[in-house]
Amino acid sequence: MTVAAQSRIAIRNPADRDIPGLVALVNVLAAEPSSLFIMPIDGADGAATLRAHLAAVATSGNEAVLVAECDGEIAGLLTATRGFHPAKRGVATIGIGVRPSDRGRGIGRALMAAIEAWAGGAGIHRLELTVVATNRAAIALYRSCAYDAEGVLRASVRIDGQAVDQILMAKLL
Repeated sequence: MTVAAQSRIAIRNPADRDIPGLVALVNVLAAEPSSLFIMPIDGADGAATLRAHLAAVATSGNEAVLVAECDGEIAGLLTATRGFHPAKRGVATIGIGVRPSDRGRGIGRALMAAIEAWAGGAGIHRLELTVVATNRAAIALYRSCAYDAEGVLRASVRIDGQAVDQILMAKLL
């Protein structure tokens, strides 16, 4: 009987050395029709733009970007942006993506737990997200992390020429 080695997952803020891996991950995720929170990045100019964005996030206090490193490679990404209006400062909208070949390894769950820790320290009481209604695996992950479906955004996106619903999900911390 062969036992697979346990993968080591590290969740952390991205570093400059992660830029090439992040560009590659973002482009893989952006190619998926159901990945609506991310746009492709040009390899040359995009790396400089990404580097500048990450520097701005690090000093903003309004955003967080976390990466998941698994077996030495960037395998996942989670972003969170809190509201700017005083009435919405306690709410953050998140977006998450895990490289398709690394799904089912606990990376998404680890990213979700890490963003909750960030949110607690930032005074955020609610995390929310939208997910394409056909993305059953993502919906199952969010439900297992205690996110509740709060509504349906009917025909709110077009995927492959078809109008598709999104589900608004949230968790109160």
